[in-house]
Amino acid sequence: MELQKWGARAAPVLALVYIAGIALNLTVLDTSGIVDGLERTRFQVENQGAMSAFILVLYVLFGCLVPVVALALHERLSDGASQLMKLATGFAFVWSTLLIGSGLVYRTGLVAVAKLLPEDPSAAVQLMRTIEAIHEGLGCTVEIPGGLWILLTGLAIRRTGTFPRACGSVGMVVGVAGLLTIVPIFYVPAVGAFALLSILWFSRMGYLMSRPVPSQAAL
Repeated sequence: MELQKWGARAAPVLALVYIAGIALNLTVLDTSGIVDGLERTRFQVENQGAMSAFILVLYVLFGCLVPVVALALHERLSDGASQLMKLATGFAFVWSTLLIGSGLVYRTGLVAVAKLLPEDPSAAVQLMRTIEAIHEGLGCTVEIPGGLWILLTGLAIRRTGTFPRACGSVGMVVGVAGLLTIVPIFYVPAVGAFALLSILWFSRMGYLMSRPVPSQAAL
């Protein structure tokens, strides 16, 4: 049960990280309106401390907590859906690895860009673009691994009845939204749905893992 306690504590933190990430992306660390490459690079270098902290929380911390939640859910659901949860947990580990790698690439790369910018601004812009491309690719801008983990976990919840079936249904919707991010025309709404519903799902799963749940509990 110790793992359940850790999972119950980690899941709400994942939800909080999502909330913080959305808030900061839309406010003080928003670079979407900066078109010029040099201006964008300067903004990131000038805000290096805040950007690094943001990335470390949103990617590295989040990635480190995903296996805690995944293993806690595996422990709780494996009795009735062993093979399904093995597969789901495998995708959780893949997601975690990619997120951590993405965060570390960005943080290390930004330090290199900050050193290069005063000497060669053009080269710094090109390096920043390369780092961002690697960061976004590793960081699961297309939410396939995370989507598969939550989708399969949702299926396991519905199969076992350990948690309310509605939690399984929400998990399946989150997972499908994650998978739809691979389709360009659906990308923006799918990313929004994945993030917002993940906040709801992680919060609820954290609560449910913190207490014994009757098989037919109501959501």
